[in-house]
Amino acid sequence: MTPKEKAVELVEKFRLFPAWENRIESAIICIENEHHSLREQLFNLRACGVIKNEKTYLSRLQELIDQEEEVKKEIEKL
Repeated sequence: MTPKEKAVELVEKFRLFPAWENRIESAIICIENEHHSLREQLFNLRACGVIKNEKTYLSRLQELIDQEEEVKKEIEKL
């Protein structure tokens, strides 16, 4: 799913909110929470030794951060 598709999907989930600004804010909070959970899971995998390579861990962490920022930018464009 592209960042734009994800942004549209998230905003659409809040379509019952009367104010557009509330939809946007809610979608941004949603993506922040989702990515926070993913970063926690990644950290736990690293702590448990499932991910042993530091470079792999840091690379995946940066991917998550980049994805979150891209989706947030797309949400704000809507």
